[in-house]
Amino acid sequence: MDVLVGTYEEFVLGLKLQKQDEKYKLSQTFSDHGQCGSVRCIAVSGKFVACGSSDETIKVYDLQKRIDFGNLIKHNGTVTCVDGFKSENLLSGSEDGTICIWRTRGWECDRTLVNAHKGGVTSLSIHPSGKLALSVGKDKSLRTWNLIKARTAYVKNLHAVGDLVRWSDEGTRYLVVIDSTLTVYSTESADVVYVVKTKGRIHSAVFVQEDILAIGSESPNVELHNLRTGSLLVSFEAHEKRVKALAYAAAEGETFLCTASSDGFVKVWKLQAEHLSEKPGMVCQYNIGCRVTCMAIWKGSNKPSVEEDKKKIDIEEEKEENEEFEEEEGNKFEQEEIIIAPPKRKLKEEDVRQGKRLKKKKKVGDWTILQEESKMKEPKKKKVRSKSSKISFENLGK
Repeated sequence: MDVLVGTYEEFVLGLKLQKQDEKYKLSQTFSDHGQCGSVRCIAVSGKFVACGSSDETIKVYDLQKRIDFGNLIKHNGTVTCVDGFKSENLLSGSEDGTICIWRTRGWECDRTLVNAHKGGVTSLSIHPSGKLALSVGKDKSLRTWNLIKARTAYVKNLHAVGDLVRWSDEGTRYLVVIDSTLTVYSTESADVVYVVKTKGRIHSAVFVQEDILAIGSESPNVELHNLRTGSLLVSFEAHEKRVKALAYAAAEGETFLCTASSDGFVKVWKLQAEHLSEKPGMVCQYNIGCRVTCMAIWKGSNKPSVEEDKKKIDIEEEKEENEEFEEEEGNKFEQEEIIIAPPKRKLKEEDVRQGKRLKKKKKVGDWTILQEESKMKEPKKKKVRSKSSKISFENLGK
């Protein structure tokens, strides 16, 4: 499990949750300063993570290969929200009021929903089926989108600007946050299921289960609510300052709730279904030293830490060098065999004395066979000129 954190200082960090000797710890896997503005939002889509920034771009990383995929440029304003659906699509909203539908295969923008919200999009969320999406904006409206036809399906007017919208994991409920008030709706009937009011502004909220809700606000406390009974289960102090981001995931048979604060601390808490009314135990924490703005979790990471990655890369590079060297030596050996294999045309002196000579070449396949034939006749005697018949170059001018 990897915890991905966006910061106000324009950094994106990856933290891996590992278990060693029955204890958990967070270790940094990567850190990248790839944008020219603060990171405002972050979302996972399959093996990719997308980070929206105030520089109007979306940075994409491949978490399996640990490579930078580059920037997506389409919006003309700060990218305020992103959300992914499996490994197929990504939605992004901006202050320019547009929503872009991206296809992860090739990273092309399939559709641009122009004027999705007047004044800017503040938050969006994709339904687990991938067919619907919700969005809220500065025009004080909640919009339901048909992603198959790429058009509005329903519009609901709100009494104020919506700050956050989220579907539950099964898609039977969704929440809308307006300042310090959180309202949970039923998807089937659109009726209000639950309402929560906090003392300060709500910054983050997630469905831990279909009936369990976690809320982080200006307070250093995190609240867990039971929607079925309509009651507060527990409120525990998670940080010294406000809780800026929440994320949860199930890994290694356990359910973890990750919390991040403006003071730079990221903490992991273990939730037990039978004891949700009690304060969860903190299993580990990590200080990134930056102001956290957003957080997401990638469940599919099997990558080792940075040091282990370096060792593995060195071993692979050494192996490739050895293979290249062996291949070069093999090619040289083959070339030498090809050059040496055909017999030479020059005969030995003993063969010349015996009257042997080279016969015409006969080609058989790819090889040229030189056949030698011995003549039965005696070799002709060479004619020797007398000394008087020799031409003297000195006497030519006389």
